[in-house]
Amino acid sequence: MGRDLKGLTICFVYSRFSTSSYWRYLELEDSQGLIGIIVRNLTKQTALHTKIAFASLKSSSEPEESEDDSGEPEEPEDYYLWQGQLSNDVLRLQGGDRVSILVRPDDVGFVRVKKTGVHLEWDKVMNENMDNPDPHLYDWETKGDF
Repeated sequence: MGRDLKGLTICFVYSRFSTSSYWRYLELEDSQGLIGIIVRNLTKQTALHTKIAFASLKSSSEPEESEDDSGEPEEPEDYYLWQGQLSNDVLRLQGGDRVSILVRPDDVGFVRVKKTGVHLEWDKVMNENMDNPDPHLYDWETKGDF
């Protein structure tokens, strides 16, 4: 294709971890901790473990409360976003490599990762194949209510 993989942009959404009304009775200060990102190359059976993500949660002085189905007050959940890049100089990925990415708190009990997204970063713009699109590579159909 004439493109070189330069790296991965990884983003994830995280929130405060709470299994019960425990947080309601605990005065929380601002909390900080590392979140680990593990990139496993399943083809080469290697793994890169990083600790480049830093989770930070702010305590609220006066939380707004709502009620759940039991009538108990419930704090609204705050979501936080982290985004960063990993260079392919470090990852050493090649065409055909199968990759698994895991994002998890590293000895941090107050954070839960909700969603993770990954984008491949190339050295050229991807519109190079639009002059002669191969029907096996693209699905131009719209589905349902799209």
